Amino acid sequence: MENILYLQYMKKGEEDIVWQKIAELGDLALTKPYIDDVLLVIDECMKRVLENFIIIRNELEENGYIFENIEDLNPDYYIIDPNTEKIDLFNLEGIFPEGYLPYSLLYFYKNIRTIDFRGNFSNWDNPYYLDAIYIYPLYVFFDVNQDRWEYRINENTKGYKVLISPDEFVKENVSGGIGYGLELHHTKRIDSNLLGFAKNVSFIEYLRLCLKWVGLVGLDRYDHDEIPDYILRIISDIREKIMTI
Repeated sequence: MENILYLQYMKKGEEDIVWQKIAELGDLALTKPYIDDVLLVIDECMKRVLENFIIIRNELEENGYIFENIEDLNPDYYIIDPNTEKIDLFNLEGIFPEGYLPYSLLYFYKNIRTIDFRGNFSNWDNPYYLDAIYIYPLYVFFDVNQDRWEYRINENTKGYKVLISPDEFVKENVSGGIGYGLELHHTKRIDSNLLGFAKNVSFIEYLRLCLKWVGLVGLDRYDHDEIPDYILRIISDIREKIMTI
């Protein structure tokens, strides 16, 4: 089978169409003859995530944003670090007995070792937390998930998740919750729900929201008049320079 979905995904403006087609395939998306094509799309999506956040980092630095490893929370600090090591994704996906890691996270780590946009605008004393994107480096991911984390699905059923990030409070060195995590599933999945976050989104949807708010997704919870006009202009200008995922 030709890589039809991937080739369509490479066309500007057709990304949403491709994701809709993948959603319509359902469980078939991860079977032959579709899986190779679908995984190419996911890989390209995460390459764009990397390229976009590199652009955003440069633009934020030029516009007075100060990146900071607050309280040395990130033990091997990089703002964004491309992954140059080979990862055996297919061994990694089933590393936890409680369930599979989604391909979205696996291909994130295939392309990006870590990302940490915590910091502040030098001339804006923002009233709330910016909730800057910070995805644990892979070795930290394994460390914090030595034991999987339970969560309650309903009154009689529990599930398991893996943590991928501190929450908005811990990122600012304030006592908070456990952090943001992804559901583990008994079957392989393209994507997985993000737990502990303010909105009901998947990991890919979370990355889209972070890109929309130039890595500072907490801004999504501000009223429009709480964000200075010059910050809104910076965000608007950066949005024009990044690719859709």
